[in-house]
Amino acid sequence: MDKQLLWEKLIEINEDIDNHYDLYNQVGGLAGLSGLALFKFYYSKLIDNSNEKKKGEEILKRCIENINNGFSYPTYCAGLAGMGWVLDHLKESGFIYNECDDMLFQLDGYLNQIMTTNIKDGKFDFLHEALGYAFYFLNRYKTTSNTHMKLFYQSSLLDFVKNLKEQSKRNKLSNSVEWISVLDYQGKTRGYNLSLSHGISSIIGFLARLHRQDFFTDECEDLLNGSVEFVLSYMGRSANGISVFPDWISLKGQPLNVPSRLGWCYGDLGIGISLWSAYKSTGQQKIKDASIHVFKESSKRKSYEQNLVVDAGLCHGSFGISQIYNRMYHEMKSISDDDMEIDFFLQEANFWAYDGLTRANHNGGFAGFKEWKGTDKRWVGSHFVLTGTAGIGLAIISNLSTSSEFEPNWDACLMIA
Repeated sequence: MDKQLLWEKLIEINEDIDNHYDLYNQVGGLAGLSGLALFKFYYSKLIDNSNEKKKGEEILKRCIENINNGFSYPTYCAGLAGMGWVLDHLKESGFIYNECDDMLFQLDGYLNQIMTTNIKDGKFDFLHEALGYAFYFLNRYKTTSNTHMKLFYQSSLLDFVKNLKEQSKRNKLSNSVEWISVLDYQGKTRGYNLSLSHGISSIIGFLARLHRQDFFTDECEDLLNGSVEFVLSYMGRSANGISVFPDWISLKGQPLNVPSRLGWCYGDLGIGISLWSAYKSTGQQKIKDASIHVFKESSKRKSYEQNLVVDAGLCHGSFGISQIYNRMYHEMKSISDDDMEIDFFLQEANFWAYDGLTRANHNGGFAGFKEWKGTDKRWVGSHFVLTGTAGIGLAIISNLSTSSEFEPNWDACLMIA
């Protein structure tokens, strides 16, 4: 693939974000200003330009100003928890050096209260509900040097796991664990959601990361193993005959025949990367084999009829697919001696990055990229990480970094890294 095309598009994305970031007030990491700052810091490192870093700092200052002016929306996707994660990540990665503990701790009681209410109500959605707050608290637990705050996060996470367990259902025959979701908010349909964005794969991804912290290993091991067993029990049982897994499962345990796209949010790739996280935590070969199988099978879905890809963003577009394969390229480089297997993941990452570039064909700014809003039947531009150009730019940075010692890990915000 011609890397020059990626460089040109990245420069265009950066200029467009510079010209428009002051239009926004929400502070979230995936759908807000702090996500734009995340892009600016990684871009500054890629091109080694301190001026770009200063612009990232300016955007973070705007986030703080907005909070001081009354912004209080809490969620991981668009609100305070997401901004907290970004600040923590930037400090942990050496992009900023200001101590974040005091400011973030002022928000934590509020966020903990919402998290607890959500999980007791069975609302565990990663982007908008309980799991997003828990994910933020886990990062804070790992990074803070303040003993008092570490104990607070420890207690909050223990309570979360306790409530998560109480909300679960256990199948005694298979020893699997599952959680019921609202699948269709208009029709109020309930069932089992396997997705990474809103469903059981996000629980697996979170528990896998919590499991790696020695204090929590015993507390979450049973839930982690049980939830993996539930997902694996549906391997090869999709109703559409195209995907490895179904997206949704009825309360009676039957896979529902709904379209299963390739993407981060829904479908096989989100499940596959979550299983990979579980393998890294448990070391179970069957989980590793299932994850690799998903990536190999997904690579065969190159036509629209098979993959349903219509736009370029991280959430459900080409660059989200590229980033997952790019991450697996780095993972395989660290553990595999099979050059052909390693190269497979790199080639898939490059294929989908180029596919994403071909989708920059819209007028009206946003570097030519727009997201297809299927419900509204219209194209919409965005500068944010989850569905817009900041996320596309971050994925391009990752692709351009594959031949250097610089390995971006911003994709931890989506439970990919």
